[in-house]
Amino acid sequence: MITGNIRLVGKEPTQFLIDPLTSEGNSSGLKHQSAVKCENLMTIAQSNILRTIGFLSDDLTRQLDQCLKAALELS
Repeated sequence: MITGNIRLVGKEPTQFLIDPLTSEGNSSGLKHQSAVKCENLMTIAQSNILRTIGFLSDDLTRQLDQCLKAALELS
């Protein structure tokens, strides 16, 4: 989930910040600071995706990988 509620970023290993004021965050396409939260994982059918709001750089993808490992308790 991506949310504007960033209060737990840096306090929870299952969350990371995308800041559009940074070069990586700017390339994401997001307009506001956003938290990626990996606590509640789910799958959805590709046909249910109505629009794409952004993309992750390689570095942000690595941060996502670390958050997913923390959420799934993988080393």
